[in-house]
Amino acid sequence: MLKNLFTPILFAASLALAPMAPGISAAWAQDTGAGQSAEAMQDEIKALVLQYADDATGLEAAVRDYVFNSSNQEMATDAVITVFTNPHDPAVVRVLNGNADLKAAGARGLGAAISLIGIDNPTLASALQAKVAASTDTAFKTAVSDGKSERDASTKNNSENNDNANGGDETSENPASGT
Repeated sequence: MLKNLFTPILFAASLALAPMAPGISAAWAQDTGAGQSAEAMQDEIKALVLQYADDATGLEAAVRDYVFNSSNQEMATDAVITVFTNPHDPAVVRVLNGNADLKAAGARGLGAAISLIGIDNPTLASALQAKVAASTDTAFKTAVSDGKSERDASTKNNSENNDNANGGDETSENPASGT
């Protein structure tokens, strides 16, 4: 008897929750790198290159966000380096060879991600920078450095602006009683 009562309730609950399923899978997909293989990450970077084939600025931001938000930032960095310095996919090769700005944009995005990671985890950022330094592609390394420098400068300017926002306060640090 309990089974006869429980089955319709379970069925109704599953129908009620079914519309949430796409939202659940989309939220899960936001956690880039969770349990993924290096090949899967490379495939995702290739997809970004193809998606932003006509938008270097968009690709730079997408690569930055992908690496920064990845649960495995080292593997994500490896994937970016591989795709941009030694792509095996003919479509990616064609896109990157047809637009040199895209390769530089991807590298700058990686540099910006490394800079952001370095704010909270300088040790990891150094390890990621060492991975870039091991690359034999000089133009790629230069663009990563440019992206990192741009982000570092932006972070420094924001910090200075915040410091200067309080700079006009000339309130004495001494107690009011003066004794």
